[in-house]
Amino acid sequence: PTDLAALRYSGSGRLMLPYLLKLGFGGVSLMQACAITLTAGFGFPLFAYGGFSYAPAAHGAVLLPGVLPLFTTVLAIMILKERFTLIRGLSLALIAAGIGFMTMDTLSSTGGVSPGDFLFLCGSFSWAVFTVLARHWGIAPLTATSIVSVATMVIYTPVYLAFLPSNLIEASWGEIAFQGLYQGLFAVIIAMIAFTIAVRSLGAATTTMITSIVPGTASVAAIFILDEPVSLIAAVGIACVTVGMAVTVAGLRRAEPPSAQAAK
Repeated sequence: PTDLAALRYSGSGRLMLPYLLKLGFGGVSLMQACAITLTAGFGFPLFAYGGFSYAPAAHGAVLLPGVLPLFTTVLAIMILKERFTLIRGLSLALIAAGIGFMTMDTLSSTGGVSPGDFLFLCGSFSWAVFTVLARHWGIAPLTATSIVSVATMVIYTPVYLAFLPSNLIEASWGEIAFQGLYQGLFAVIIAMIAFTIAVRSLGAATTTMITSIVPGTASVAAIFILDEPVSLIAAVGIACVTVGMAVTVAGLRRAEPPSAQAAK
């Protein structure tokens, strides 16, 4: 976990440093920068990496994105004062039921609950807090990404080099290069920019409801790529999440003005 975090932070930090030096914090206060760095920079990845050290990967694939809409909706109602409409309630209920089915199936087939599952929940909650705060403060996607990337690199790297355990010397250069590129560029920069743009356009709760399709997508992909069967209870869960996401998208379509729909 400590090596993955180092590759994640050093890769994204070096890539985003020129942008931060050129344009600065873009009106983001020191307190706001600290908040998004603690939640998106340190909280989410460190809890997630720690969880994968104690629990099967399947648990993280379900829990990390699966409970995100639940945390985000509660925070959005409390902080952003977002309305809890009938459509949103129906979507959330279907998604929660689907994630519940998939969680039951995953836990029953992989040895039950482990300490890593609690870490996954903490990671998901950290990302939910970041999602709501980024929306609440109106932080631009590139600004949020550059602050989080550079701040985590500057803070984490000396601590990692001086005190934290490492197995990096045992990895091949190909593995190090792949993880550095994936963790730094795709998992941080591209993902955070795209996600923050979606949050600004659709809202915090709606965006995370749509991303709840991740566990189902992974399960379906596993059928074709890994030749892993999907149980009946998991299939029911995937169906519930898919319908819940469809209800969310249908609600967005219904909420658009006629001119916007005509333009499409």
